[in-house]
Amino acid sequence: QSKRLRAAEEKLEKARQHEISVSSTIQRTLLLGSPPAGLDWLEIAHLTIPSQQVAGDFYDFIPQSSSALDSLVADVMGKGIMAAFMGAALKSSLLKALNEFRFSMDHGRISKPESIVQAVHDNMIHQMEELETFVTLCYGRFDNMANRFTFVDCGHVRTIFFQAGTGSVRLL
Repeated sequence: QSKRLRAAEEKLEKARQHEISVSSTIQRTLLLGSPPAGLDWLEIAHLTIPSQQVAGDFYDFIPQSSSALDSLVADVMGKGIMAAFMGAALKSSLLKALNEFRFSMDHGRISKPESIVQAVHDNMIHQMEELETFVTLCYGRFDNMANRFTFVDCGHVRTIFFQAGTGSVRLL
């Protein structure tokens, strides 16, 4: 009997390790974006260190024009494959909303960050309620022409702003 119990425990542990491996692959390949190359007006450093092997943390960078770049930093509640899948679903919803806004652009104007976040919220809220989960996020836009950073904070930890020219650091 104890031999069968040990075998079942080993099988369960292998299944957990497989889940961690799959979740890690999802996070690494689908959820962690890279800044676009060739931006001479903005330098971006990015790093994520999950509290466990896999978390629902993700970030991405979305070019809006040659002088505007959007950034998204988010954290899905929980750990493991559920959080990784929810992060992938949220990112997919974001890309869908951005595509719809771009398709219906008025005179080349870029949609405001708050409109984009609202569209994602409207698209995802029912699934998130059904799954009893939530996401915190910060969606921001660097606008080189206006020399401005605007953002929508949805319960995420405060954003740290470092200005290289002055060496100043502040929480937004």
